[in-house]
Amino acid sequence: MRQRTFLILVAILVPVAFIAGWYASRGSGGTGGAGDRKLLYYVDPMNPSFRSPEPGTAPCGMPLEPVYAGGATPGGVGTTPPGAVTVRADRLQLIGVAREAVRSGTLRHTLRLVGTVAPDETRLFRVTAATAGRIREMGAATTGSLVNKGEILGSYYSGELLVPQQNFLRMFETYQNVQKGGTNPYDNFQGGGQLATYVRNVDVARQALLNLGMTAEQVEEVAATRQPAYLVQIRAPAAGIVTSRNVSLGQSFDARADLFTIADLSLVWVLADAFEGQEEHFKAGTRAIVMQPGAGRRFAAVVSGVPPRFEAATRTLKVRLDVVNPGLLLRPDMLVDVELPVEIGPGLFVPKGAVIDSGTRRIVFVEQGEGVFVPRTVRAGRRLGERVEIVGGLMEGETIVTAGNFLLDSESRMRAAGAAVAGMALDPICGMEVDETRARANGLVSEYGGTTWFFCAPVCKQEFDSDPKAAAAKAEGVKEVAAQERQPANGIGTKAFHMEDPVCGMDVDPDEASRAGLISTFQGAPFVFCSPECKQEFDKDPRGVLSRPAGERSMPPAVSAPHEDGQHGMPPSMQEKTPPPAPQPEQMPMRAPARGDDESHGAASAEPMRMQVDPVCGMRVDSLKARAKGLVSEYGGKTWFFCARVCKKAFDRDPQAVAAKAQGVKESAEQERRLPNAHESMASRMEDPVCGMEVDPVEAREQGLLSEHAGKTWFFCAPECKQAFDADPTVYPQVVR
Repeated sequence: MRQRTFLILVAILVPVAFIAGWYASRGSGGTGGAGDRKLLYYVDPMNPSFRSPEPGTAPCGMPLEPVYAGGATPGGVGTTPPGAVTVRADRLQLIGVAREAVRSGTLRHTLRLVGTVAPDETRLFRVTAATAGRIREMGAATTGSLVNKGEILGSYYSGELLVPQQNFLRMFETYQNVQKGGTNPYDNFQGGGQLATYVRNVDVARQALLNLGMTAEQVEEVAATRQPAYLVQIRAPAAGIVTSRNVSLGQSFDARADLFTIADLSLVWVLADAFEGQEEHFKAGTRAIVMQPGAGRRFAAVVSGVPPRFEAATRTLKVRLDVVNPGLLLRPDMLVDVELPVEIGPGLFVPKGAVIDSGTRRIVFVEQGEGVFVPRTVRAGRRLGERVEIVGGLMEGETIVTAGNFLLDSESRMRAAGAAVAGMALDPICGMEVDETRARANGLVSEYGGTTWFFCAPVCKQEFDSDPKAAAAKAEGVKEVAAQERQPANGIGTKAFHMEDPVCGMDVDPDEASRAGLISTFQGAPFVFCSPECKQEFDKDPRGVLSRPAGERSMPPAVSAPHEDGQHGMPPSMQEKTPPPAPQPEQMPMRAPARGDDESHGAASAEPMRMQVDPVCGMRVDSLKARAKGLVSEYGGKTWFFCARVCKKAFDRDPQAVAAKAQGVKESAEQERRLPNAHESMASRMEDPVCGMEVDPVEAREQGLLSEHAGKTWFFCAPECKQAFDADPTVYPQVVR
């Protein structure tokens, strides 16, 4: 009975415990690892643009993962930097992620190269025939044989040596006849008189035999025997190895023929193949080690002072080392290994597996705590073995990923792409794209007119809150400009939205500013500048610059303060170079299509109507963008457009003077258009005499790209063509005709 009751209790308690555990695990699964952080939403791990307020299954079949405020998200979204990846601790070991702290120090490495043994050219001896002859005797030496200095290699007969030998004997006998006592012509020599003359004659005849190939020993033998030598001996000029033997018994040869080559291998060269970039380690006098593969023999070597020679076929440098060769173990053309101890630093050196090289940039993943890994672009320097020098982008003490980073890279690219298409809004003040989630987490949001507005920085939010009505109206123009600039321009690419220089108020392309280094960060927000001067002024006091009213900003470098003559804009010396203002949109005449123009020209003619000229500084201004930013003024029944607030302020201070100046330039241009000219037709295009391109005469006149020569007006497409023409008009065929 008791056993039955026990089994019933077990059957009831087991399901209850299972269900309780399942609910507990489900409840903890939604907040596990999140602590007190707020759950924002759930995201598809394979498609970050898919979000859900409730847990469940993603369209790809994988379970949705939670995203928390604070940035610790599985997909790297939230408040973490773009492309960041978060991996839970239990998954790090599963995917094989290894980490290492960045340390500064000196890197010691042994550079290993392959080299080839070559004979020292200064210890290479060639035995050359001075006269033609025939080999009559041959010694035992063959190619590869070791020979001693003076050893007989062979003998040959040459009829050209008979007469010089007889001449030597005659001179020698004459000298002996006049000599008083002694058998040696150099014994008891008193010098002077007739005897000295005979001595000189003997020396000349002796030297002639030496120059014809006879050895000193053989000449002494001829003098001792008083008989010409029938055969001329070939003796080794130095001890070494016979590297080539070019004659055989009975073989005839011509004068200047190479008979033997002997190399002294007591000191040899090793030509090591070094790759480009490694030559800096091979300095003259550096000691290295040369080894024979498999033999285990080691030879001391010293880098020669001769600069490395570049081999175009193999893209390597031939580095020469001098090696002492005891026992003549190293032979020409033998392959050897070269080891060169190298020490560089101090610097930051990381494992080469930590750097992902995409071809256009090199990145490493830096751990920012709690399993968050952020991709960072670095500048790599020298590579030695398994280590790479980092010259920019990392700091000592940071922790980087050294293994498993390719998995993080693929995840980072996917998250960054997802963040680019999901949850992005336009800042209504500066026009920058803003991550909605990050803006909410940082409190950079405002509610107005039933719409939520997102901002990139506190300064933009403050400007919006100061006058939300005007900012909201301006935002519509910003959105319109941004939408138009996202469209391809002429089918070539996409225009980038411009940001405003906080110092002078001019529009700046963020991409161009970034490439020029004209960018600064303050309170987490980026600011771009039109010139180094504006950046320097901002960096000195960023808070003071941002607190200035919009109307009190500095003049841009290209624009000066008002002058004594009351005119605003550029200095008088530069005003002549300022382009004249273009006609306003309401009064601009449309050019009639010329012959040969198609409909595309008619459509393109509307584009100049959008571009206007600032009456203060003369810069070209996009009228649509100027309206969106409020950079317009009404005066004299006309609309004037400006490139920046500083120009607008200069116009509003004295609109009559600025407008009169601009109107005078415009009337002058209109009069020039109405001037009769028999040589041009305003309705048609003209040809540039320099480059042959078609030119619109109206546009050329407005830009001053015309010249008068030989009673005719010539139009040009660019200032360079005009300058070339003005230098010498007579060199162009059209002018000559």
